[in-house]
Amino acid sequence: MRTLSLVVILLLIPFASATDKISSFIILDVSEETQNNKATQITAHLQTNDGLPIQKELITIFINDKIFTNKFTDKNGSASIHIQITEKTEIFVKFDGSEIYHESISEVIILESSNNNEINSISEISNRLFLFIAVITLGMAGSVVLYIISRKK
Repeated sequence: MRTLSLVVILLLIPFASATDKISSFIILDVSEETQNNKATQITAHLQTNDGLPIQKELITIFINDKIFTNKFTDKNGSASIHIQITEKTEIFVKFDGSEIYHESISEVIILESSNNNEINSISEISNRLFLFIAVITLGMAGSVVLYIISRKK
């Protein structure tokens, strides 16, 4: 009988250590597009719930639900990639966990190409033209009122 209880205790030890893992989470940062190559930098920060960086752990970066790359976190718990956004792009990062840390997954971020410069510049021109006509026809007081109304839209 004594041997049976000893076997049961040995089987429970691995399950007890699994609950002692440290919780983790991932924060994603997105940089502005650079002027030269229009590349966007995505940085994943792997941390404990106390905000301490988790270093030298493998994370997986997914773009549009497909594995883009695997990266190891640096001494600050960070890993970065540079990508060019040409269409609507969904990005998230997954950490499968380790012997020490629980697994975690980041929020999904959605990026879209900023090739709307032509559209924005056309709308700015039409707003300026509208204000110019208002100044000519209504005088300065009328244009201020129209300017305020046009900005609230």
